[in-house]
Amino acid sequence: MNNLKIRDEIKKLVEKLYKVRRPESERIGKERISAIYEGKESDYIPILVDTPAHFINYTTDYTLKEQFFSKEKMLYAALKRLIEAAKIDCDGQLCLRVNFGTVLMPSLFGLRPIIMEDSQPWCKEHLSKEEVLHFHIPDDLSRIGLMPRALEYMAYFQEMVGDLVHVYLPDTQGPFAIAHLVYGDDIFTEMYDDPKFIHHLLGLTTKVFIRATEVLKKALGEPIGSGYHGHGMSYGIYMPRGGTRISDDTPVLLSPEHIKEFVIPYDGEILTSFSGGWIHYCGYNMSLTKEFMRMKEVRGINLGNPERWDAREFMRMSLDHGKFYFGSWKRNDSESLSEYFRRIISYLEGKKRGLIFLLEPANLRAGEAEYAVSLWRKIQDEELG
Repeated sequence: MNNLKIRDEIKKLVEKLYKVRRPESERIGKERISAIYEGKESDYIPILVDTPAHFINYTTDYTLKEQFFSKEKMLYAALKRLIEAAKIDCDGQLCLRVNFGTVLMPSLFGLRPIIMEDSQPWCKEHLSKEEVLHFHIPDDLSRIGLMPRALEYMAYFQEMVGDLVHVYLPDTQGPFAIAHLVYGDDIFTEMYDDPKFIHHLLGLTTKVFIRATEVLKKALGEPIGSGYHGHGMSYGIYMPRGGTRISDDTPVLLSPEHIKEFVIPYDGEILTSFSGGWIHYCGYNMSLTKEFMRMKEVRGINLGNPERWDAREFMRMSLDHGKFYFGSWKRNDSESLSEYFRRIISYLEGKKRGLIFLLEPANLRAGEAEYAVSLWRKIQDEELG
């Protein structure tokens, strides 16, 4: 199918989405998410029913390589997922982004990604130490690397979906993660051998993150201090006070001392630039978590591997520090859906705050999706009043 025919198919998909979306549920959901995001109580703890990005099959119609080189194919594939998500009535905000994996930010340093058929793009090359030391951030990032393609795709997405779906930023990663992508694994030894150099590198990645985010937000017409983020899913959240997300997967590998020296100051600079935001990371690192809990600019946290954490302990820590948790907790094999929900609600210690709950398909059994959201709210009425 050529791009003109795909465009016609996209229009049909947009019409289908218009018929199945639930604008009133989104409006109410936005209010609930906003309250939790700002550390307040809501009438109900918001619930999103969607598939986390790392479980999504992005290649049902076109390979990732085909989608990378065609904004029409990328949008077509995304709309098919959106229509299925929109059939479930929940508090989520329908969201859509340009999917370039993690390579947009490294491309602004001149790195060229490898575009693979059925895997996300990846940067195998890195800058040398000498190249990093001589690197100067271009004045106009809108012309550099993959940014022109990202801006073109974003504009096309907005043109085609209008106000049906919130187009949000491509994956911008975080300052340390970008530094790792740009410089490679040598970053871990250079923290010991030449910490001054790593601070120089992180200064560059922090500035690029901020300036690139400003370019992208301006193109979307999104305020600096607020916005939407789907975290790779079809249903996402609204960010009323704190307009950015930082992905900190790589810092999970660091020691407490290195976290304090090489992560927190640069995350803090970014968060301050956008009136706060929220953090995502995979794995387990309690020292990293405690540092984030102490940062006033961090509104909330999303865990990529919640199964590695003690859910009650993490939720208590979040509530004590006025943060929210955006994500899921594993359902036990022996639990009914009602028992599972009651356990999750018990973590809130009688309050309707501190949680934007993601109900993953992995935690649902056949037929449960149809009544899960109403049951979630019914149990809150019983347990929280």
